[in-house]
Amino acid sequence: MKQLNDLVRECTRNMSADASGLWLSWDELEGVLRRVLDRLTDKGPVVDSDIGNNGSDNIGKLWLPTKVAFSSPVTASATCEATRKKVYYAVVNRMLVNVPLFREVVLLRDETARMLGFRHHAALKAAGNMMQTPEAVRQLLSEISDVLHRLASIIRYRSPETHEELEAMNLTELFNRTRADIYQIHGGEALDEGWEWGHGESVFRNVLNGYDAEYCSYILGRVFALDLFDVGFKHDSTSKDAGRRYRDMVIVKGGSQPEMKTLTDFLGHRPSTGPYLAWLRSP
Repeated sequence: MKQLNDLVRECTRNMSADASGLWLSWDELEGVLRRVLDRLTDKGPVVDSDIGNNGSDNIGKLWLPTKVAFSSPVTASATCEATRKKVYYAVVNRMLVNVPLFREVVLLRDETARMLGFRHHAALKAAGNMMQTPEAVRQLLSEISDVLHRLASIIRYRSPETHEELEAMNLTELFNRTRADIYQIHGGEALDEGWEWGHGESVFRNVLNGYDAEYCSYILGRVFALDLFDVGFKHDSTSKDAGRRYRDMVIVKGGSQPEMKTLTDFLGHRPSTGPYLAWLRSP
């Protein structure tokens, strides 16, 4: 476990310390808002003299860090398609050092889960939380499959049966195929560059930090919250009686019993996706 934690910290530390970027000419930055351009500089990072601004090729150009705060506005507004591709590729291909580290994290997570008697890492993570099993998560997501069918399908078929099967997986290809499945937008594979044109999996911070296998909790949290509001506060959000009931049945219980029992007792039924679907359909 210590080795796994050390690897995760090393990956996240690399992300925080990342100073990568690329030089772009003013013509390449056409369409980018002035306030974004004003944040850029004609000096590259001090840590790498090879990409500093002393070379003649970089005179008159601006240094764009690959950090999201700098790169996202450029990929969103640059009018030149080649610029957007150039920046995006620089972003997903930064920090090559994280590629083998990320793979080791995935394998160690799986190995740890199987040693503890779980089928995979997702099952281990779910066991200590409200949903308790990946199957329960999948069932809830399947109820809103018309809207989120791709997320439900990922949970269904992305979990290898054995550790050896996981070891044989090409995680870069898997990430890029999954990204294309979810967003229905293709990357380098559409340009005959194969499925390993970018290693976005190794710079995806949320699968390394506390979320990792629980990334779908963003959706489930909203499902639960809207169901709670619909049952307890929809008709009068300032009701004292409703507030006392929530205090007595949820806050007072705290961690003294399984969270799903607390939620079910308050709702009077198993969590429903009805209020969430109604919210999605609202204008």
